[in-house]
Amino acid sequence: MKPPTYIKRTAIKRKKRVDKGPFSLYWRDKSDVLFAKLIKKRAGNRCEKCGLRGRMEVHHLIKRNVMRTRCAVKNGICLCSLCHGSGIGAAHSTHGNELFLNWVKCSSFGRYQWVIDHQHDSGRVDWQETFEELRRLIDE
Repeated sequence: MKPPTYIKRTAIKRKKRVDKGPFSLYWRDKSDVLFAKLIKKRAGNRCEKCGLRGRMEVHHLIKRNVMRTRCAVKNGICLCSLCHGSGIGAAHSTHGNELFLNWVKCSSFGRYQWVIDHQHDSGRVDWQETFEELRRLIDE
């Protein structure tokens, strides 16, 4: 008996479609990188809570999924990995931590008030325009 013959299937190679329109993920991701650089530069690469230098992380005071404030300069704070916490749910994590929000309120009431005023902002974001604005701020 003859062994069965199998049809060799080949994958169809398709070009990746990269949408580079002003509202695309391409510009959002590029804006995220510049936003982190700007916040770290503004803080002098120091933790804004304890003053340490080291591995700096950018914390969003309003969650990243609120697109209108995602790359707003007042929404970012530079923290060391210890102050930022090792992840959501960590005992000392800043995510959803009332003690951290109280620290923000005491250290910079203007920033705290901005967070309260903008935490429910919604709408579409022109990420290309946001990217250009962040690049201009970094170059200053």
